[in-house]
Amino acid sequence: MRKSAKKLLSGVMAGLMVVSMAPISALAANSYEPGDVVAKEDYVTAADIAPEVDIVWTAYTGLNKSFITNGDAEWENSANNDTYADLSKVDLTGKTANKTDFPAAAIRSGKYYVAASFILKNYGGQFGDCTLSFGWDDALTMGKRTAKGFTAGDSGMMVPSFSNVSDADGNAYLIDAASKFNDTYYALSIATPHLPETGSVVYVGDDYTFETDGPLGGDDGLGVKLQGLYLGTVGFQVAEGTVISDDLLKFGVNDWPANDPGLCNLHMGSVDPDRMYTVTGMTEYEGTTPAMGTLKIGGTSTPETKSYTVNYVTEDGASLGTEKVEAGKSPASVPALPTKAPDAAGHYSYAWDTDPTTATISADTTFTAKLTTTPHNPQTLESNIVDATCEKDGSKTVTTSCSDCGYVISKNNVVIPATGHAWGEWKHDAATAEADATHTRVCGKDASHTQTKACDFTSQVTQNQTADQPEITTYTCKDCGYSYAKETKPALGHTHNYGAPVADYTSGQAFVEGKDYTHTATCTGEGTCSQPTKTDKCTFDNGVETKAATCTEDGVKTFTCTECGGTYTVAIPATGHAWGQWSHDAATAEADATHTRVCGKDASHTQTKACDFTSQVTQNQTADQPEITTYTCKDCGYSYAKETKPALGHTHNYGAPVADYTSGQAFVEGKDYTHTATCTGEGTCSQPTKTDKCTFDNGVETKAATCTEDGVKTFTCTECGGTYTVAIPATGHAWGQWSHDAATAEADATHTRVCANDASHKETKACDFTAKVTQEATLDQAEITTYTCKDCGYSYTKETAPALAGVTVTVNAVENGTVTLAGQDVTAGGSKKFAENGTYTLVATPNENCTFVGWQTGNKIVSTDATYTTVAIADITYTPVFAESAKPVQFTFVDMFNNVISSQSVASGAAVKIPQAPTYTGYTFTGWSADEATIKAATSSMTVYAQYEKDAAATYTVTTDADATVAYGSNSAQGTLADVPYGTQVTVSKAGATAWAIDGKIVAYGDSYTFYVASDVTVKAASATTQAPVVAAVSANQVAGSYKVEFVATRAMVDGCTYLKSGFVYGKNLTDADLTLANVGKKGSADNSGVVKAAYANSTEGSTQFILSYGISAQTGTASAKAFLTYKDQNGKVKTVYSDVMNHTYA
Repeated sequence: MRKSAKKLLSGVMAGLMVVSMAPISALAANSYEPGDVVAKEDYVTAADIAPEVDIVWTAYTGLNKSFITNGDAEWENSANNDTYADLSKVDLTGKTANKTDFPAAAIRSGKYYVAASFILKNYGGQFGDCTLSFGWDDALTMGKRTAKGFTAGDSGMMVPSFSNVSDADGNAYLIDAASKFNDTYYALSIATPHLPETGSVVYVGDDYTFETDGPLGGDDGLGVKLQGLYLGTVGFQVAEGTVISDDLLKFGVNDWPANDPGLCNLHMGSVDPDRMYTVTGMTEYEGTTPAMGTLKIGGTSTPETKSYTVNYVTEDGASLGTEKVEAGKSPASVPALPTKAPDAAGHYSYAWDTDPTTATISADTTFTAKLTTTPHNPQTLESNIVDATCEKDGSKTVTTSCSDCGYVISKNNVVIPATGHAWGEWKHDAATAEADATHTRVCGKDASHTQTKACDFTSQVTQNQTADQPEITTYTCKDCGYSYAKETKPALGHTHNYGAPVADYTSGQAFVEGKDYTHTATCTGEGTCSQPTKTDKCTFDNGVETKAATCTEDGVKTFTCTECGGTYTVAIPATGHAWGQWSHDAATAEADATHTRVCGKDASHTQTKACDFTSQVTQNQTADQPEITTYTCKDCGYSYAKETKPALGHTHNYGAPVADYTSGQAFVEGKDYTHTATCTGEGTCSQPTKTDKCTFDNGVETKAATCTEDGVKTFTCTECGGTYTVAIPATGHAWGQWSHDAATAEADATHTRVCANDASHKETKACDFTAKVTQEATLDQAEITTYTCKDCGYSYTKETAPALAGVTVTVNAVENGTVTLAGQDVTAGGSKKFAENGTYTLVATPNENCTFVGWQTGNKIVSTDATYTTVAIADITYTPVFAESAKPVQFTFVDMFNNVISSQSVASGAAVKIPQAPTYTGYTFTGWSADEATIKAATSSMTVYAQYEKDAAATYTVTTDADATVAYGSNSAQGTLADVPYGTQVTVSKAGATAWAIDGKIVAYGDSYTFYVASDVTVKAASATTQAPVVAAVSANQVAGSYKVEFVATRAMVDGCTYLKSGFVYGKNLTDADLTLANVGKKGSADNSGVVKAAYANSTEGSTQFILSYGISAQTGTASAKAFLTYKDQNGKVKTVYSDVMNHTYA
């Protein structure tokens, strides 16, 4: 049975009451409702119960309500109220009164508040009355907390103050039975009302549900269900730093009035000593029988023990396992993390989103194994290198693999473009002369390579045409320096006769800054004149003053040309007046007086104005003489005297002065410290009081300063006795040396120092360590770092990095010979570790009747040398290949890059199958190194090589500034150079250039830029006031006869920055936003997008240009790529910059 009791409340606790909701399982013989009187035959016995009072400490919110209003949503029950509230979730027992442990609602203005609630348990569902008499620790202050603040010394009772605990029909069955309070002790008394007789017991049930209209109430008005009988709640203010525990309350105090010793007791029937329980188990009153049993007080709420389901899954929801974990504990059966093999997007690792092994479980929980993709750390290995010559391309195999996981990112056969000639200086061919002269240059790499062409002359007039000599022009070759002279104009046959020059400007005018002052002479000689007039700049003298400057007017200085007589003038600034001293004008007097001054340069220049007086009392007013004031002119010194006050007719008689301030207070800067004396002389006094500044002594120390507290120095006026004080600053600590605290160690070490002024003053703090690597990591030993405190010198060592991983070289077992690796016999197979980038040597020795074929990795022979030395870059496995002469013949077919096309072991050459040679863009297959007849007739092992001829290269045009030079080999031009073969290294240069740009993007810094040509390109000189590393797109062109596109980019570094890596992010139908390193391995944003991939360029910092060969085999959609450059700036910060997107859309 359960009825709403919302309307049954009374008193100040409107909105809150306790009603019994438990079934009456303990009383099988009868059916009782809460509040019913229990028949004696149904009384519980001492063997049935062990009553105890549980104390629950919660935040005191100041709302005059109990713990149910603390806002824990889990307290709100279902409509059936079938779950007990877990009070441990809000219990503050064991917490410290501070801002970390206490909820915000329990703190105000730095003060902390708690409420203690009492719940009766193990009482068999029956109740008569209960009294709890208790005092409290000094750390507690009982009182009321409201929105207005805390009232100490007031009863802290919140519930059931002036309220009843009612049954479901609204009838009171628990009441406040005359609780008692003083400022030291409290007696909470709860009873059942209207018992029919002494010793009666009321049925109250085993559990109760709080009714509330507040946030925890359901539609039926039911709220929180408690296991036990709620007796009441009191509130306290608690001192900061206090640890909350039941020990803060002391029960069974004995200082109440006589006949009321204040024992804590529980009556299972009103005032029935035979059914009484006390905190001591003793009698309640003198002469009464001992208590039936002991009432236990104290303890904590026991939370409900629960188990929760813990699931382990991957990000895509795949299950890794599950287990049941008890609430408050950590999982014990955490499954191993999954693994994923590396691929083109990177290598992978899994980690839990939260560490299950340290998690505390309080609900059903799912731990997710998160997949982290780490981009490969590419390293490049070049092998099978065939050097290029002046005119012939070379080749090499470039393998890029991850240095961390060994995954092969790419493996490409690369053509090394012909180096081009290293032409020497042009030299004139002695057999040729003048306009028909030629010159020749020789290649420094191969003297058989020469180039001859006509001299390229510049001309310069080296003798001018005159009346008696012809014009001579000298022609000089720009390249070889050969020169010759030739007459280009005959003599004039004329003698110059120039007359006097005439100024080309109007004389006598003011000088004009920047104007050309010239004069011209005319030739009057006979015959034809090549220069009938001759104009030269005027040469002026030092100038003559033609008008003197006065006080008020400028003067004039005239400058004259010494050849033509032309002139110009320059103003001489007016000198200004030279005024003399001011002199009083005798005809004027007193306030109307004036004075005059005269110019020392011109006595006719004068200036007159009124005198400017200052005043000073020169005779003070007394009883028998007036006050006289003298007025004096500040400029001319004229003065006069005048009576300004009559005689007083009075004699002053001033008493002892009195301070105008409160003595003994701290000195105030800028304050006037004065004292005043009062005149007591007869008659009228013009100055009845006289105030003067105090004169203080040198002060006396009235309180000495200490390390932490200021002292006091007192200063006293020698006339009035007034005083003020000045603080003597605290001396501060005189700290000694820091000393390591022996009880602490390593990272947790502390040190202490002691004040020399007061040994009780100490300061302790954590050691401040500096770290230094004292043992470098090697293949055999770990890195050791020593940490030393900067202050006290304490130090300790710690392993900070494991021994170096190194590179492992493995050799597979062989039968037809012996093999050593760095001197170690590995014929039966074996491996050895080497330092990264160190070298190692493999040696193969074939058995009798056997030959060594080569060192094979994968399907490729990397070297045919029996002794092979190379660099340790990444883990690698070699298979030494031997061939037995007496066994079937071994045929190996390889391409132009030394890749194995086919390896066949046959009885004889007659059985071999000649494979189809691979095709390469730009090359045509011309046949094998041995013809078919030779191969078929072979009886011993042989290697057959595919042979190719290079196709005629495509040519492109390089365009630059008109005054810039573009050149390669012996070819150069100004502005534009056409017919440049594909892959040719070209240099553009221009004096004064600071940078170069393609399509407005900076690609290099300096006055020249060298790059490889892969398409038509325009490179312009640019200006760069600031420099930073850049990467730029150059071109994107589909290779003829192939679906692949060559994306070309260039990078430029600057001083102070460190190159780390560069390359491309690329893929199918990708946007600008898709193409970042962060998106590698992810699908692009469009529905038809591919996965974002990354390719890394050769790691040589000096190389500025790099190429990606990529395409879509179906030749549909768009192939996209963006170049990137990663570097470390001058401040050590790692940065990545990107080029513009390059797109190639298939037609």
